[in-house]
Amino acid sequence: GRVRPAAAARGARAGDAGHAVRAEPARAFVEAPPPFEYGPGDAVRRVSAQGCVSVRGRPRRLGKAFAGERVAVRPTTADGVFGVYYCHEHVTDLDVRGDGGRAAG
Repeated sequence: GRVRPAAAARGARAGDAGHAVRAEPARAFVEAPPPFEYGPGDAVRRVSAQGCVSVRGRPRRLGKAFAGERVAVRPTTADGVFGVYYCHEHVTDLDVRGDGGRAAG
């Protein structure tokens, strides 16, 4: 068998085991981080499997990427418009003044 140039430089011979045998062991997998603690004034909602949150008693579409996650719903300076936050990140504003439940734009 042939020896690759880089392996030969390390003193390897044909038939030696590859680098995978000498690789470092993988780090331990962390199951899940602790839940994010929202502020005492936040309305915390769990996003449904369909990607919706309930705001003022009606489901509002947020996105399936957030399914199962907890988000904070906070009022904005505009009446009937709420900011949605995932941890510290502002995700979107939801306008609940009409029937559509659309993102405010």
